[in-house]
Amino acid sequence: MRVSLKFAVAALIVSLAMSVFAFGPASGSATAQVEQRYLVLGRGGRLPADFEALMQSVGGRVLMVFPEIGVAVVASADPAFPTAAAALPGIQSVVPDGQMGVGSGADIGSVAWSEAIIEPEGTAVEGVPAIHANQWNLIRIDVAEAWGEGFLGQGVQIAVLDTGIDYLHQELAGKVNMALSRSLVPEVVPGRAPFADLHIHGTHVASVIAGKGVRVPGVAPQAELIAVKVLDKTGTGQESTVIAGILYAASLKVDVINMSLGFIIPRRDPGEEDDHHRWVRSQQLEALQRAINFATRSGALLVASAGNTATNFDLDKTNVKAPAGVKPVVGVSATTNTDILAPFSDYGRRLVYLSAPGTMIYGAANTFWFCLPPVGMGRPPQARNCTGQYPYLFMSGTSQAAATVSGVAALVDSRANGHFPGLLLRSILARRAEDLGPRGRDPMFGYGLVDAGKAIKSFRWHKHDWDGDDDD
Repeated sequence: MRVSLKFAVAALIVSLAMSVFAFGPASGSATAQVEQRYLVLGRGGRLPADFEALMQSVGGRVLMVFPEIGVAVVASADPAFPTAAAALPGIQSVVPDGQMGVGSGADIGSVAWSEAIIEPEGTAVEGVPAIHANQWNLIRIDVAEAWGEGFLGQGVQIAVLDTGIDYLHQELAGKVNMALSRSLVPEVVPGRAPFADLHIHGTHVASVIAGKGVRVPGVAPQAELIAVKVLDKTGTGQESTVIAGILYAASLKVDVINMSLGFIIPRRDPGEEDDHHRWVRSQQLEALQRAINFATRSGALLVASAGNTATNFDLDKTNVKAPAGVKPVVGVSATTNTDILAPFSDYGRRLVYLSAPGTMIYGAANTFWFCLPPVGMGRPPQARNCTGQYPYLFMSGTSQAAATVSGVAALVDSRANGHFPGLLLRSILARRAEDLGPRGRDPMFGYGLVDAGKAIKSFRWHKHDWDGDDDD
C-alpha cells in the first residue's frame, strides 16, 4: 500500500541548473579583501617542485594539489595574487575556481509537482527484479532484454559524483561501498557517514542507476555504487571539488563515473576583451579536461547531464557547458515518454552524445529529508517518522537521463565483469542507440536513445567499436 505525504516536492529538481563563474575579487574596495579560491595550472601538466613555497611568496595558501594533472587549488585575499602567481616559473595560468548550484526549476519557465510516495518495507529479491508500474523509463530502453540475458551490472563499480547517497534507504542499503565512498565537501552529517545525502538529488540519481529492486529497481541493480560527495546540502559546489572527485574515482579504477551536474562558463565578462576572456575560459576548461583525460586513461567511462535550461548550445555564443560538452564525456539529453526532447533539456551537437528518458522518473527519495524531524534549510516541514516505510519520488531532469546511461553502460560492462575500457563502452552505446532524430548524430538526441536490449543482445565486439573517436 502507498500513502501520499501531505506535501508536494518539485519533480523538476534539475540536474544542476548552472550558475555562472565569478571571476575573482572586486578591486578598489575600502573593506577587507575576502579570500578567493584559484585554480593554478602548471606548465606541461606539472607543478614546480617548490610549488607551495612559490605560492606563499606571493600571498597564496595551498588548499589542494593534484600532482597527477599538474593542477592545484590556492586561496588568497590579495587581488594581485593571480597576476603575481602566473608570472612565477613553471606556472601556466591562474584562474578563478568556478562555482555551480542546483536550480529550482524556475529557469525552465515552469515547475511540475509530484507528491512524495511512501512504499512499504520489503525484501530484496534474488536474480531479476520486477519493474515497478511507474517505471516507464526502464520499459522504454528495454532493460528486461539485458536482464534476461543475465547481465544486471554485476562486477561493475560506478562512482556517483553528487550530493551524496542515502545508504540507509532500502533500495540502496548494501549497494554503497562504505569503505571507498568519500565526502569532499566540509559539512557535518549528524549520525551518518560524511558522504550521506543531505539533499535529495544524489540519492535519486543513485537509485536510478542501481537501485536493487526491493520496490523500484535501477537500470543496473547489481552494480556497486561509490558515493563521491562533491556537492553540499544546498546542492552547490566548486569546479575544484569536481576535479578532485574525478581524480579520486579514477584512482580507484572505477568503471563508470556519473556526473549529474555541470557548469556554465561565460565566454566573456563585461569590460573584458574577447581575446583575454577566451584565454580565461580555455584555462578553466583545461583544468577540467586534464582530470577527464586522466580518468579516461584509467579506463573509466564518464557520463554527464546536458543541463535543464532549454538552451541550444550550438546557437549560444556566450556560454560553454561542461563537463557534458568536454570530450570524451558522454553528454546526455532527456527525452519524454513520447520520444521527443524534454522541454527543459539543453541540447547541441557538441554537447549531446546520447539521450535517455528524463521525465517523471520514479526513484528513491532521501530518508534524511522525508523521514526525520525537519532540521535546517530546505527540509519539508511535514517530514515524519517512516518506520517500516521508505519514501520515493518522481523527478525530471537530464540528471536522471545521465543516470540511465550510466546504468546501461554497467549492463554492457557486466559482460566482461567490469573490464571493458570506457572508450569502448562509449562507442558501443552510440552504435547500438535507437536513432530518434535525423540520421546520425544530431543536436537533440546525439546518436540516439540509449538501448539496453540492443546493446546486450546484438553485441558483437568488432574493431570498429573500438575507434575511441566516433563523434567528429
